[in-house]
Amino acid sequence: MKTVGRDFCLKSKNPFPIMLAMEYRQWANAWLADKVKKQALVGSGGNVVREWIETIGEPSCGPLPAVHDMLIADKVQNRKDFLEHHKGRHQRSDELDFYFNHWLKTLGVSERDYQLLCSTIEKEKAK
Repeated sequence: MKTVGRDFCLKSKNPFPIMLAMEYRQWANAWLADKVKKQALVGSGGNVVREWIETIGEPSCGPLPAVHDMLIADKVQNRKDFLEHHKGRHQRSDELDFYFNHWLKTLGVSERDYQLLCSTIEKEKAK
């Protein structure tokens, strides 16, 4: 059975970018936002006593530095878009906020680093 991806890899003169894309896909899809859930303890009167965020597993970028950098680019842009367009308005806003912050922490991106990267994105968009 033929697959487009396999055929492309076989004909490619340089399989390294294909390998990186596949490795990136593996790690990016291994820990998606569905792994983050808000939980609540509800009292006998139906009122919420306490809320918390629970995760299934942990994000990981794997062993390749290039994939690590690709994940940083992805998560910075996605968090930037989330904060600009969805925070406080999306049904899962708290979970998504936690998700992006947790990814960036795992990737070693501080809030200062994040702000610098966002500033760079804005400067490039203005060109």
